[in-house]
Amino acid sequence: MTHPISHSDWYSVDDSVLEPSHRRALLHVPDKYRKDVASPLIIAMHGKEQSPAEFEQHTQLSNPEVNSEAIVVYPEGIKVDYQLRPIQQSRHD
Repeated sequence: MTHPISHSDWYSVDDSVLEPSHRRALLHVPDKYRKDVASPLIIAMHGKEQSPAEFEQHTQLSNPEVNSEAIVVYPEGIKVDYQLRPIQQSRHD
């Protein structure tokens, strides 16, 4: 059974130092969030060929019954894969 997910939004970063320069992530901020109180952060790295939205549904980390305190970032892969460093070779190459 899938539980309702509270509000999440897409967040974009544009930086000429990054390759590619435009990156997106799905960002979930819990309803309890207060800017004057430190919050835990979870960076949820989805599997290859899975979208951030699919991973959000699968993990339920944005469901207040599962996670009511942590901010969750679901980064979008680059070319359906993560690229940690521009010069890094995939272990599948």
